[in-house]
Amino acid sequence: MKLALTLTLGALQKPSKEASALARRTQKAHRRLSERQQKAAVVRRDGPHTCRLVPGCLEREKFETAHVEAKGMGGTPSGIRNHQSNMLRACFFHHQGRWSLHSGDLRVEYLTPEGTDGPILVRGTDSYGQWGIVGREVAVGHWEA
Repeated sequence: MKLALTLTLGALQKPSKEASALARRTQKAHRRLSERQQKAAVVRRDGPHTCRLVPGCLEREKFETAHVEAKGMGGTPSGIRNHQSNMLRACFFHHQGRWSLHSGDLRVEYLTPEGTDGPILVRGTDSYGQWGIVGREVAVGHWEA
């Protein structure tokens, strides 16, 4: 039994620069859309004016959706790092300010396998650099007394 193998010239050519650029732009647009949808889900879950990093935070104006694990520090471009289970709502000051997640003075620990979709524990440093518990949720948005 003979197998006929036919190759066309098109099967051997690499894609054009325009086609490659279009594919990259399309993939990037898809990632951005996916992240916007995940961020919208976080706002629905946490509320638009909520800081989940510090119980009783008094900020009322500047809120952001924060990645617990920084986008550049792990995960896949369209996966874990941009998923709602890695994001939460926080005020600007506790997300990027002087005493914040980005400054390294606040840390989030997951209490369930659901990540931020479940309750979290927040640790922070005091003026001596000692770590302590800032707050522990019993459910999303509900802090232990």
